[in-house]
Amino acid sequence: MRFLVFFIFLASILSCNRYFEPQKLQYKDYKVSKNLAEGDAALSGLLQPYQDSVFKTMNTVIGELAEPLEKKQPNGSLGLVLVDALREMAAVHYQQPVDAAFINNGGIRIPGVAKGFITNGKIFEIMPFDNVVVLQKVEGTILEQFIQLIARKGGWPVSGITFKTGNNSATNIQINGKPLDLKRQYTIVNSDYIASGGDDAEMLRNIPMINDNYLMRTLFIDYFKKKMAAGEKITAPREERIQQ
Repeated sequence: MRFLVFFIFLASILSCNRYFEPQKLQYKDYKVSKNLAEGDAALSGLLQPYQDSVFKTMNTVIGELAEPLEKKQPNGSLGLVLVDALREMAAVHYQQPVDAAFINNGGIRIPGVAKGFITNGKIFEIMPFDNVVVLQKVEGTILEQFIQLIARKGGWPVSGITFKTGNNSATNIQINGKPLDLKRQYTIVNSDYIASGGDDAEMLRNIPMINDNYLMRTLFIDYFKKKMAAGEKITAPREERIQQ
C-alpha cells in the first residue's frame, strides 16, 4: 500500500498541469510490490531522487482524530466528517455560501480510520482519485431528483440536508432546517465525477460547473491542517441526517 500511495502521489505531481473531466470511472485496487522497485535497478534509480521526499511528505501529520471514524451507510462518521469538510472549505475557496454538500459513498475507498494522528498518506488512501471540487447552482426540482437517487442508493454522506427514507425514496427533505423549495435555486458542492453524471447522477450532467481544479484531496488536507493549527481534534457530528 505504501508504494501504491507513492505512485499515486508522484503521478499527481507529474500531471499537475493537466485536467481531465471524467465521464465514467471504474476503480481497481492494483497492488504495487516493493520488491519490484528493489529488484529493478533502473526503476530504483529513477525513483530514488523522489522517494525520500515523497515518503516524508506522505508521513507528515496534518491532524488528529479524537475518535475512530467509520465508513457506513447512511450516516457513517467518516463520511460525515469528510462531507462537512467539503462544504466548509468549498465555501471558503469559492468565496460564496454553499447550501449542501455530497460525497458518493463509493468515493471513500477505505472502511475507516483509527483514532489518533492522520497523515497526508491516509488522505490519499481515503480518496486516491484526482477528482476536483465543483459547485453547481441547481433548481429545487433537480436537487429533489438527486436526493431521491441518493435514497435509492442507500444514503450518501450529506451536509446541510436531512431527510427520511422508506421504500427507497426520500421524504421530509430539509435544507438547512427548512423544507426543500422546488422553486428555489440552491448552490451545491460535489466532485466533478458526480457533477458530470457519474454514479447515475444524470440529472446533474448538463448543469454548468464552477470549477478551478481544486482537488478534493487537497481540500481535505487543507481542512485537517486548519483544524490542527487551531488546536482542534476531529470529531464526527452526532446526528442522523438520513433517518431510516
